[in-house]
Amino acid sequence: MDIYLVRHGEAAARWAEAPDPGLSDLGQQQARAAAQLLRPRVAAGAVELLSSPLARTLETAAPLAAELGLAVRVNEAFREIRAPVPLAQRQTWLRQFMQQLMARTVKIMAFNIRDQ
Repeated sequence: MDIYLVRHGEAAARWAEAPDPGLSDLGQQQARAAAQLLRPRVAAGAVELLSSPLARTLETAAPLAAELGLAVRVNEAFREIRAPVPLAQRQTWLRQFMQQLMARTVKIMAFNIRDQ
């Protein structure tokens, strides 16, 4: 089984400007380019397209879904991490959250490597 993860294309607005922006013109181009790149890789097998419910992710998946004649299945598990801070502070909070998460992950990996 092959799994391809695609990050959404460029959003039409920044975090502090809109909670759920769609894609910018560049983001639409990026989505089409991703579809062109993935189309030959996924055409032969059983394919399922999953997306978060956010507009920019659904718009990123749409060109590939159209080329393959498939529907995009929304899965809440792919939603962004909920932030306990106002929208304007989310980027700073998320950066700190991810740094802490990575530090814990590195510690766990180091622990597992020593045990082997």
